[in-house]
Amino acid sequence: MPSEVFMLFSSSKGNCCLVKNGSEAFLIDAGVSARRIEHALCAVGTDPASLRGVFLTHEHSDHIAGINQLCKRYGLPVFAPPGCMEPLAALCPDAIPFLRPFAPGTVVNLERSRVYAVATPHDAAGSVGFRIDLSGELLGYFTDIGYLTTSILKALSGCHRVVIESNHDVGMLRSGPYPEPLKRRILGEYGHLSNATCASLLPHLPVYGTKRILLAHLSEQNNTPEIAYEESASRLRDALTNGTVTLSVAAPSSPTEL
Repeated sequence: MPSEVFMLFSSSKGNCCLVKNGSEAFLIDAGVSARRIEHALCAVGTDPASLRGVFLTHEHSDHIAGINQLCKRYGLPVFAPPGCMEPLAALCPDAIPFLRPFAPGTVVNLERSRVYAVATPHDAAGSVGFRIDLSGELLGYFTDIGYLTTSILKALSGCHRVVIESNHDVGMLRSGPYPEPLKRRILGEYGHLSNATCASLLPHLPVYGTKRILLAHLSEQNNTPEIAYEESASRLRDALTNGTVTLSVAAPSSPTEL
C-alpha cells in the first residue's frame, strides 16, 4: 500500500499532519482540539483509533492543543524533545503516562516507518523537525524554524516529499499591527521562516530527488497563500514547467494532501 500525507491543519492557530504508510498511521503535532482532529481524520478515511502515536515538533499551544484528550481517549504514545517533557506534563497532565522523550539525532522505529528527529532553531523548550523513511520513500517535515541550519538542509536532501514552513511575508510583518517585540521574535533566528528564505531553498530540492513540496504554517495575519506560492514558484519556475516537481500550499483548516 502506498504512503499518504495529509496536512489536516496548518496555520499559526493550529497544526496537525497525518502520515500513513500502508496500514500504519501517525500524527505530527496535534495543535487543535481532539474533536476537530477526529473529524479531519475521518474525512480522509482514517480511524483515530488506528493511530500509532503523535510526534511533536515542540510544546507551543498551536502544536499540542489536542494532546491531552487524544491521550485520554486512545492512549497514544507522544514522542517529543526531552526539553519539552516538563512543560508538556504541566500543560497536558493526562498525557504524562504516554510521554516518550525523543532526542535530536535519534530514531523511532515503528513497524513500517522510521522517524528521525532533527534539531531546529525555535524559541521553545525543545524543537525538532523530522526526516521520515516510509518504507523507502522519504518525507521531510520542517516548520517553526528561525533559519535553515546545516542539519536541516542535510535532512531534506533526498526527500521525495517535503513539508516546509513559509510563515510570513517580511514586508507585511514589518508594516503590520504586531507589537515590535513580537515582530523581532518572528524575524529572529529562533522565530519563523519567511517566504523569501523558504523560496531560496526550494530550487535545490528537486536536484536531490524532491517531487512534491507543500508550503505550511502560513501566518494568517502576515501572509497569504497567493503571496507564499508565487514567491516559491518564481524560484521553482523551470522545475514546475517541466513537471519534475509539484508545489502546493496547505489550507489552514481543511485537509491538504501532499
